[in-house]
Amino acid sequence: IVENIQQDDQVPVRWLFEDGRVALINLSDDPVDAEAPAGREVLTGAELSEAGTRTLGPWSGEVWIPSRR
Repeated sequence: IVENIQQDDQVPVRWLFEDGRVALINLSDDPVDAEAPAGREVLTGAELSEAGTRTLGPWSGEVWIPSRR
């Protein structure tokens, strides 16, 4: 209940896993920008030919499989 009042926690937006996958997670009420790798997004199948900035809407996320070069 205290967290609902203070809301001062900072959660990372970009998570890098040992297998190279990258999760972008926005746990806030505002849009945030995060760097995505070149590759394929798991949930939508979207492709990025080059790494770039993605804008994540509130309470959203993406999981990227980087392209192997």
